[in-house]
Amino acid sequence: MNDLPSKRPGPLTRLLRSLSPRDALRLRVVFGGVVVPSLRIGLCVAIPLAVTFALGRLDLAPYAPLGSFTALYCRDTPYGRRARVLATVGAGLTLCVLVGALTSLLTANGIAKIAVIALVAALAKFAADTLSFGPPAGLMFVFAAGAAAYAPQTWAALPLVVGTTAASALLCWCVSMAGRLLHRTAPQRLATARALVAVATLLTASDTARPAARHQAHLAVQRSWLVLGDGSVAAGSETVRGLEALTARAETLLHVPAEQVPTDTAAELRDLAWRTRLRRVPEVTSTDTEHAELRSRAQQVAAGPAAGGPAHRLSQFLPGATRVGAASLVAGLAGIALGFDHAYWALVSASAVLQTVNVTTTWHRTIQRVAGTLLGAGLAVVIFGFDPGPAALLAVIVLCQLGAELLILTNYAFAILFATPLTLAITQLAHPADGAVTERVLATVVGALIGVVVSIVLVDPGTTRRLRAALVECRAVEARARLALERTPREAGPALDRLARAVIALREAHMVAGGEPWTAGFSAEEVTAAEHAAYELLAVPARVPSEFPAR
Repeated sequence: MNDLPSKRPGPLTRLLRSLSPRDALRLRVVFGGVVVPSLRIGLCVAIPLAVTFALGRLDLAPYAPLGSFTALYCRDTPYGRRARVLATVGAGLTLCVLVGALTSLLTANGIAKIAVIALVAALAKFAADTLSFGPPAGLMFVFAAGAAAYAPQTWAALPLVVGTTAASALLCWCVSMAGRLLHRTAPQRLATARALVAVATLLTASDTARPAARHQAHLAVQRSWLVLGDGSVAAGSETVRGLEALTARAETLLHVPAEQVPTDTAAELRDLAWRTRLRRVPEVTSTDTEHAELRSRAQQVAAGPAAGGPAHRLSQFLPGATRVGAASLVAGLAGIALGFDHAYWALVSASAVLQTVNVTTTWHRTIQRVAGTLLGAGLAVVIFGFDPGPAALLAVIVLCQLGAELLILTNYAFAILFATPLTLAITQLAHPADGAVTERVLATVVGALIGVVVSIVLVDPGTTRRLRAALVECRAVEARARLALERTPREAGPALDRLARAVIALREAHMVAGGEPWTAGFSAEEVTAAEHAAYELLAVPARVPSEFPAR
């Protein structure tokens, strides 16, 4: 039997399916990790702006938020990795402001500015993907470079412009790492709580929702083990022992048929999740042998490839960077042709919708961005109708940033609703201009649509190849895991771990390929069959104790 046969609908049908608006405006329910990170980000934006205002240097105020974008990354990442990523992001944002400012100083040619910012967009996308920055990926680097390139600059003020950005980035690093002193295990508690909630959702999911819920539950459990085993917290404490036991309990329930689970288990898991988030991790009684087994389990998962498959080759990320670079260049040139004073807004919009994985997610991001911009423009008209002064504009920036962060995980459109007046407020501080609201809307629509067109035209040739490889790998790993269970069931844990990662990677590759209209034919039935076989094997009795009695 051939893998991934080519029985698929015609090209036009596939394209129309890829451009379906279904779920684009769906609201997500997120457990934890919303209010505290949002307040942290708001604080990181407010402090530098307050300092520039107090010093009477409003000319530097637009660059303070550019450095503060550092805080947007690693919202709930363990502190060890957070320190490394935020340092890289802060340095990158500072470099982008320097590049943008130098571009403004060295040339007044709009095409040259767009070319530089488009290059920054491509490089930022590639770096964000290869280094796994996470949301908002490469977008903020593009905005930083564009804002600096389109703002009036002087050689005398250049050190202050770059220094303000760097100081804001450093402040964000310090504030984001302060939690390590106050609640060191917060990322671990959040990851474990989310795993419990994800498994509870799986237990109560309908038949149609079960495949997606199962995938999300496996991802959440893998994430919990990864966070517990990454070395950011000392092993052996009561808190860590409790989190490991809860994760083991959640993992056991992943593979039990829903009808065999007591009806109150889902509610119990959600209650445990809330208690865990509130630092009331249940104390557990476990022998040293049981604890060693759980610690080994976390370390095994952390030592293996990240959920989603083996280490990616750099070439895998080139198509995405190429799409962003090409779309950014075309959108920026279109902005110039249309006479926009801020042509880089169209460029940023194109780059924003392409911080995604395929045509479908790009189209969804376009719908969200356009809808949010239209609503945000209305909000901006109301705000600027009061003719706010500098202090009021600074307050608008802080409040809009806070509002965007509180709602971005619910739906990206809500974040753009607040990001639109925020961007316009920064623009008003840098160089006030009439008609900015209308131009913002037009630039957003033009840039986003160009991003969609480029994503359709520039095909990622590796999408189907990666799906084929993931299918072959999942089947091979399943065969090895089955053999290990037949020979030495008690020592089959590592083989089953590899199978869990392989089936997650297969689902991820399938979702990416399914959103690309021009990929070679593949059969969803083959993928589903491979997943079913893998999950059946993973349903073997748990490799770790399913639960420990609470004290």
